[in-house]
Amino acid sequence: MKLTKFLVKKRIELVLCCFSGGKDSLIATHLAYNEIKKHELKIPIEVIYVDTTLGLPEVIDYVKETCKFFKWKLRILRPKKSFWELASKWGMPTPKRKWCRRLLKLQPMLDYVSNLGIERVCFITGIRRNESKKRNKLPRVIKREFKNVISYNFAPILDWSDEEVNKYVKEHNLPINPIYNVFEFSGDCICVVYISINNLIKLAKYCPNVIEKFRILEEDWKNGKFKGKDYKPFYAQGKKLGVDDLLRMAFCNK
Repeated sequence: MKLTKFLVKKRIELVLCCFSGGKDSLIATHLAYNEIKKHELKIPIEVIYVDTTLGLPEVIDYVKETCKFFKWKLRILRPKKSFWELASKWGMPTPKRKWCRRLLKLQPMLDYVSNLGIERVCFITGIRRNESKKRNKLPRVIKREFKNVISYNFAPILDWSDEEVNKYVKEHNLPINPIYNVFEFSGDCICVVYISINNLIKLAKYCPNVIEKFRILEEDWKNGKFKGKDYKPFYAQGKKLGVDDLLRMAFCNK
């Protein structure tokens, strides 16, 4: 089903584009704004960026500049507690214990819409099936009910290939997050649940201040200051790494 038909059929009162700073979410946001404008729908639309407290500062700057350029209304949301507060108690997220996504990203969005006084909202996401095996069977629409709100996640580029993504970016001359010049991801969240060792090494080299924050967590866990028992903060490609382990890989390997 096309986005505009879906919005009308479900009587959506507000469209929220989840722009994380990545290419996919940029395209999804651009598509949503263009479709609503093209079909002259009288449905309010705005961009939301969730500051997970674990993103690179350059990403927020990029999101702000992009929204200003396109004249998209931007709202920045934040979780009630930072990643550092939560990780100090619970340890690092892992593929089997991904508390970070629920508390740092999903919960702020649901809290926001539950206080708007509306009943039906649609989140536009940049999720694509070919990003991972787990996403291969995802539906285009996901429905949730939270407090007094019915929300839908709509993925307009769900079946797009990498080639289609790059073609759209080029055809519409979309500004790309400069973080991609260094890393293989957008940098909006570096909670290292799925990060590659290669990107971890780059992070150690280009963002040493971020790595040192993880050292503080590591020391607090070792000293028994908090409840967390995971003394090694990094989990990449099935391996747990401490701060010093990562630094040795980044600066000692030839």
